[in-house]
Amino acid sequence: MNPKIEWKPGLILREKDHKFDDGTIRDKYLVVLFVNKQQAYVIQSLTTSKNKLELPAIDFGCRVHNHRIPYFYIPAGRIIGDQDFAFEKDTFIFFNQNVFIQPIAAFENAIKKFLGLIELGVLSNEDLKAFIECALTSNFVPGNIAVELQGFLRTLNMG
Repeated sequence: MNPKIEWKPGLILREKDHKFDDGTIRDKYLVVLFVNKQQAYVIQSLTTSKNKLELPAIDFGCRVHNHRIPYFYIPAGRIIGDQDFAFEKDTFIFFNQNVFIQPIAAFENAIKKFLGLIELGVLSNEDLKAFIECALTSNFVPGNIAVELQGFLRTLNMG
């Protein structure tokens, strides 16, 4: 059985054998941006190695394409997090319909049912701030989530 996950901002997770809407099954990665333990939910963002828009993939970090498409680019092999994790492929995090709230209970049920959620490390505060700042450049992040991320970002900047 998987050990109990300590839910915290910056957590990098791999969900084994995620079933996508199109019926395909493959691993899916996500980054926890914020955790509200009082209400037991996670604000997360999913990753993709698919660059369907053929966006520039040059340097690690946030980019905004054509002044309207923000994304965070992580080159293959670049180590992120405190457990020396690196994606095998160039990876993108888009912030349109990709940042959402998920109850912690749903994650924990998935762990019990599938034994398929694997902790890969925790982002540094610097990288977490960069992810959140990038997400906040998107007009697609729902207002209630943006407010929480802005408040959390202020606490990171004070620390």
